[in-house]
Amino acid sequence: MSINMNDLTDEEKYFLLELSYIDLSNRPPISSSNKPSIRDALVYIATHDTKKDNIEKINLLINKYDTMIIENKTALSDVRLIGYENHNPTGNPTVNDKSGFVGYALEDSNGNRGVLFRGSELGTSLDLDEWIDWSDNADSSLTGTSKQVEQANAFFDKYKVEGGTNSIYGHSKGNNLGAEVFLNNLDMDIYAYSVNGQPVYWNDLTEKQREALRGDRYTFIVHNRDFISDIGHVEYVDRVVNLKGISWKSFNPMYPHSLESVEFDLNGNFKSSRKPNLTDRFLSIGFEALINTINNKGSIYYFLTEVVKATYVAVSQEAYEAVKFIKDKCIELASKLENWTRETIDRVNVWFDQVAQKAKLYFQEMKDWFFGRDTSTPLEPHISINIGRLQEYAQRLMSIRRQVSEVNERIEDLYFRVGFSGIHNVFRADRLTENHYKINQCIEYLQTSAEKLEQAEMGLIRKANTM
Repeated sequence: MSINMNDLTDEEKYFLLELSYIDLSNRPPISSSNKPSIRDALVYIATHDTKKDNIEKINLLINKYDTMIIENKTALSDVRLIGYENHNPTGNPTVNDKSGFVGYALEDSNGNRGVLFRGSELGTSLDLDEWIDWSDNADSSLTGTSKQVEQANAFFDKYKVEGGTNSIYGHSKGNNLGAEVFLNNLDMDIYAYSVNGQPVYWNDLTEKQREALRGDRYTFIVHNRDFISDIGHVEYVDRVVNLKGISWKSFNPMYPHSLESVEFDLNGNFKSSRKPNLTDRFLSIGFEALINTINNKGSIYYFLTEVVKATYVAVSQEAYEAVKFIKDKCIELASKLENWTRETIDRVNVWFDQVAQKAKLYFQEMKDWFFGRDTSTPLEPHISINIGRLQEYAQRLMSIRRQVSEVNERIEDLYFRVGFSGIHNVFRADRLTENHYKINQCIEYLQTSAEKLEQAEMGLIRKANTM
């Protein structure tokens, strides 16, 4: 039995990641003298939690654990919790600094240890406590250090083992914490398993760290159509996992990012996955272009990525008041940077609106994909019309009209030249050109459209110049 990443199936690793979102009890505190099994910890909190949604989630996790035990599919049966910290004000906090950090330490009978780091949790209102992860991440990004990263490193240092293997597991923001801890301890016997996380800032890494991320000790899993893992430069994705089908009643634009969106075969491996390709990086190219317009790219990278993530989350829930709240917070924090000019802050303001627009288009595409609508043609935020072409087509039709008129005159002359036997053929030719009035309608339509569009364009230009 083991907590070692190399001994677990993908299904078992995902079980641990789901565990990282459960608020455990700290009465009595989990420690070296109180080491409950995973099941005992879940059962205890299920009987003491008062929130119906939490209880349902915990019971589902208990059922998964029991199923794996019954079918002899898990190496987690002897794994015990030896440490737990919760700095999240909306859960069962063990520390009241409101940083949002949550960590779990586990140990198996062979002396191996593992740590789990929770990802950022989604806010459902404008209560700042519900968005504490996003706010704290953005605030700390401005200083160049992250409080959660500091706490994750301290947590790992407290529970790491020298004589065994250390394994780190993280989803979403938990991936970022795990990646930082992994890169800071490359000289140890250490492994990391990350799912749908935002990539670390590549340009700040040493060649040794880059090779470690590309190597066998670091596993980076992303779900098809997940946007979080696509924010920033990444060339170390190991597998892209395809999504399982769900009922339309269960549709959620954040579904690809969730741990429940994939499925496993009877052996605990991904049921459907593949190697990554270039089309998986649809968002990162645009994001990197935006980052490159800002000075001090390294120090501001994590701040802007948190803004992107929070905006996408808010847009996915159609919480547009929250989008405005995030924007205001973004500008407020950006203003604190002494080396940022008014022009730079205005540029970030415009950039934020672009991010929100991209988010809306992304989730519209997600809806089209889910409900089976054609997504081969990318959605565009505007329609492009060439007024000059409209006028050109009108001129071509006018030339055709002149030619048709000449033909009509010749046909009318033929009525007086042919005999009775040939009148039938002239009549048939005349009918071929009798619809020339439709050409006049088309010319009038094109000329009117060009005129109206040109007037509208000039009006918009005048308004833009006034603004």
